[in-house]
Amino acid sequence: MSDEESNSDVTPLLSFAPNTNFWVLRAEGGKFYDDFIDDNYIGIRYNKVTIADLEELKESDEILSEDSVKELYKKKYDPEGKKEMNRSTKQRLTQHAKQTYLFTFNMKSGDVVFVPSKRSEYFAVGFIDGEPYDESADYIGERKKQAPANGLHFAISDYIKRRKICWISTIRREELPSFLSWTVNAHQAIMDVKFDNEGQKTRLMGIIFPLFEFEGKSYLRVHTSKRNPFNLKDWSYLTNSISSPESIDLKANINSPGFFTFAVANTDWNLIFEIIKDLWNATSSLHHYIEIGGFLYVITGKDFKKLGPIRWCQSVYSNHLDIKLKKLQIKEKENSIANTLNLDITQSGTVIQNKHKSDSSNNDDDHHSEKSIDTEDK
Repeated sequence: MSDEESNSDVTPLLSFAPNTNFWVLRAEGGKFYDDFIDDNYIGIRYNKVTIADLEELKESDEILSEDSVKELYKKKYDPEGKKEMNRSTKQRLTQHAKQTYLFTFNMKSGDVVFVPSKRSEYFAVGFIDGEPYDESADYIGERKKQAPANGLHFAISDYIKRRKICWISTIRREELPSFLSWTVNAHQAIMDVKFDNEGQKTRLMGIIFPLFEFEGKSYLRVHTSKRNPFNLKDWSYLTNSISSPESIDLKANINSPGFFTFAVANTDWNLIFEIIKDLWNATSSLHHYIEIGGFLYVITGKDFKKLGPIRWCQSVYSNHLDIKLKKLQIKEKENSIANTLNLDITQSGTVIQNKHKSDSSNNDDDHHSEKSIDTEDK
């Protein structure tokens, strides 16, 4: 098969939709961080208001807002309207309503979520996979009961309002870009990450995965472990090795070790692979592969066509290649640019293996039944 024929089927490993939002959601100070990861979900407190209640409110309220959710909370906490609410209680209700509104109505499938651990030393990163749902009390109770036997030596959440997550990785706090440093000390349970420019957003996307597509461009994030700062000779060596420099944008963290991000317009994956070929002296038979975490990921053809980020990470990434690719590595040639400048294509953090308790999480009547919601409110 010729290069042209092979590349005609190339599709991006990860494509971010233009309206992808990024969220930071706290697991009660990291208390339920391990439970979120182990059971592939995120959740929020205040069980007296359920997703079923919120969906009913959405259908009945012409103008759905945080205020209408707040009124729902008032009715749930004080059905007869006889309790006196001081200033502190009113503030808490407002806070609860805002968190619930964001979680239920602003978050959406395909958005990216960061969940900090205790002391925010690590952040679990994943994609929201589907609509919010009410977890059953029976399931939560059984999970808590069976936790010791299953080797789960961490706190199990009784949060009912949940969203299914396809986890990608855990990253260290130091790996976060500086513009997200505020999240370490922020106290909000849910935060919508705001960006000053598109460069910040694509930088965060590159941390999630080094090869991706966004807003009509293809991106390749390359790491350098070169200990000494790049000098003019290094820069010249790097730029002169690229076959079509006029078609490529290059952004770099000038501190070495650091990262380069190559951007190509019109999602030209052929050109991205030419960059890989140029830097690694890869043969035509190799430049369809990227080594991530010790595995070779094929990025060509049928198995990856039309996969959104959720299906991609479930079918390919988190299941470590059910198509049974061999654990081969792209060996750098001694005279390659990549070898000279200590370049590699790696993913930040540590891979999370999604266990996927069931694909029926969002439609199993017994597993997510409204009638069994009776756990103690938090």
